[in-house]
Amino acid sequence: MRVVDAVHHDGRQRVEDAGAAVRGTCQAGVAGEDAHAGSVADRQAVESALAATQARFGRVHGLVNNAGIFKAADFLDISESDWDAVMAVNLKGAFLVGQAVARAMVRDGGGAIVNMSSVNATLTIPTIASYNVSK
Repeated sequence: MRVVDAVHHDGRQRVEDAGAAVRGTCQAGVAGEDAHAGSVADRQAVESALAATQARFGRVHGLVNNAGIFKAADFLDISESDWDAVMAVNLKGAFLVGQAVARAMVRDGGGAIVNMSSVNATLTIPTIASYNVSK
């Protein structure tokens, strides 16, 4: 049995779109998917989404931690607020989701977490400096 849970920071419509895409790719025998609007950079939103997912499907066996946004701008031109937004999702969000799920896994007997990075961890692009740093 596989369960897919999607959390998207851009609001409910993007979550619904992501849920529809997941439904379209799920194979027979999949338990289902769940989608939640909220920011992965908000501990309360993360914990709420995790609790709702556990209530629907039971324990968490695995996490693919793949949060990421970028704001295109040259390093000399990027605003502090855009820099902060990228760091909040790409670094803090990955930390908060990973920590919440890891705590649940330890409590419930284990699981596996895959933290996704990007080629931009080693191949930098001048117009997405904040993203490069976050990966």
